[in-house]
Amino acid sequence: EVNESAIVNFLFDRRVGSFNSNFFQNVASVKPGYFNRCHMNNNKVHIEEIKYWGLDDIVVDKNITYKDAKEEFYRIFNDSINLRMISDVPIAFMLSGGLDSSSIVSLAAKSNPKKEIFAISAVYPGSVYDESKYAIEVVNKYKNIKKEFIDMDGDTFFKYLDKTIYAQETPIADGSMVAHNILMHRISELGFKVLLSGNGGDEILS
Repeated sequence: EVNESAIVNFLFDRRVGSFNSNFFQNVASVKPGYFNRCHMNNNKVHIEEIKYWGLDDIVVDKNITYKDAKEEFYRIFNDSINLRMISDVPIAFMLSGGLDSSSIVSLAAKSNPKKEIFAISAVYPGSVYDESKYAIEVVNKYKNIKKEFIDMDGDTFFKYLDKTIYAQETPIADGSMVAHNILMHRISELGFKVLLSGNGGDEILS
C-alpha cells in the first residue's frame, strides 16, 4: 500500500519521508551508515542493524596547521586515486566540470602521464547549468585524456526517466539521476567495468 505521508513530503519538500520510511507502508529502508543482517530463529526472521560508518568515528586533530592539513589531504587524496588506478581493465572517469570530478580526473592524468584517461561527461547545450566549459578546461590541460561528451536533450531524458525510476524503485527528485543512468549505459556499452566518480566530493573540495 502507498505511504501517503511520503508522497506529501516528496511533492512539497523533495524528500521521501522521515527517518527510514519510503513510498510503501510497512516497508522500511536501511538506515544511512548501516547494513542489516538477517537471522532465522524458530522460523522467525530477526533483523540486526549494524553500523559500519558514522561521523562519530572520525578523529579530528584540532592542532594541525592549515599547511599541514593541506599537504595531508593531498597525500591521502593522491594515494586513494593511485590505489584505484591499479586495475587489470580500463578505467572510466565521470567528469562534470565540478571541483570533485575535475580534481580526480586531473590528478589521475597528472600522476599517470603514459596512461590514457577516459572521461565521460553529460552536457546541456544552451543551459545556464551546463558546466562543459570547465570540463573542457580539464581535458585540454592534459594530453592523455580522451573525452566523450553526451548531449542531454529532452527526448533522451524522457526516454530514460521511466527506466531510472524503475531501477531506483522510487520517484526521483533530482534530474541528475537520469543523466547518471544515461552515462552508465554508455560506459557499459563502451566495455568499461571500473568507474571513478566524484559523487560526494563537493562538500570536501568546496
